[in-house]
Amino acid sequence: MSHLIHVNTNQENIFIKDLLHKTTAGTSWLGLSDMDIEGLWKWYDSNELAGYTDWYPGQPDKGDGEDCAAFADYHSDHAYLWEDYPCDRLHHPVCERNVCAEVTDIVG
Repeated sequence: MSHLIHVNTNQENIFIKDLLHKTTAGTSWLGLSDMDIEGLWKWYDSNELAGYTDWYPGQPDKGDGEDCAAFADYHSDHAYLWEDYPCDRLHHPVCERNVCAEVTDIVG
């Protein structure tokens, strides 16, 4: 089973950003949300607090209804830093799945 990606390290974040740049995917979802408590960013499927983040300066900006995080292609700069968006926006997902206990593959 797969889920929206959790980014836990800078190394993993750089890998995903490089992948997004190569695919020109545009703004893409990751599995981080502050839907339960504004400003408290958790991985939506595990409820764990995010230990690593890579927000654009000024983000998250606590905008009304902006409760989900995405790798943002802000003004087509291809930096893919994180930004908060309303969860109903249509963006590409970046998913991962566990192949076995120690290995995780990125699938989308």
